[in-house]
Amino acid sequence: MQIRSLPLLIHLSLLSSALAYCTSDESRIESIARADSIGNRPDGRCYAHVCDYINQAGFGGIDVNQFYNTIPPAYWPEAHDFADYLNQGSNAADLCLENIQASVSNNPYKAPKGTIVVVRAGTPGTSHPTAGDIAISSGGGQFWNGGEMGYGGSSNFPPSNDYVLGIYAPTSCCGSCSGGGGCGEACANCIENGGGKACADGACQGCSKECTDCIKGGGGKACEDRCVTLAMEV
Repeated sequence: MQIRSLPLLIHLSLLSSALAYCTSDESRIESIARADSIGNRPDGRCYAHVCDYINQAGFGGIDVNQFYNTIPPAYWPEAHDFADYLNQGSNAADLCLENIQASVSNNPYKAPKGTIVVVRAGTPGTSHPTAGDIAISSGGGQFWNGGEMGYGGSSNFPPSNDYVLGIYAPTSCCGSCSGGGGCGEACANCIENGGGKACADGACQGCSKECTDCIKGGGGKACEDRCVTLAMEV
């Protein structure tokens, strides 16, 4: 009886895990990315394309048209920067995103539909010496980033590989993320990395009025103590 019930328990566990993510955000961004990419060869502008898809669709705590007000400018130049930012401290959680790479055996070919895949430079299929690559997973072994991207097949990604920097899924739907834009490390990072006034409506939008007024007034890095200290006191 217990043995027979085991497959059901595994199924329920997987279903519960799937329900933890916002499938509507994932479906929307995958549809936009697919329409822009299918039939095209990658053009070397993968990050610009994916940023555009996020702006069009919204993704977790990154609201529609708010990518550049949410991710600090220091993390705009290359594809790996997106993962570099989200993998620091609570940045991903603050934006209602989760790096699920461990749960899919560190393999982009097992990434669910509509998740964002980031790999390092040197990954099979990539050519730029430093940028790495970023794409939207189709959920079926295809990747969209302005073209039909590929990484040479699932066999290139044993669980121990170090190619994958992150596979990101939204833990809350766009517009309902209580963590996105919270006042804390994400805000401090935006200020420290020169995000300027854009931080007030992005990573610091959940902070106190004193914090956001300082930022909007052009206080720059001098605002960090007001923002982070006040957040710590709450």
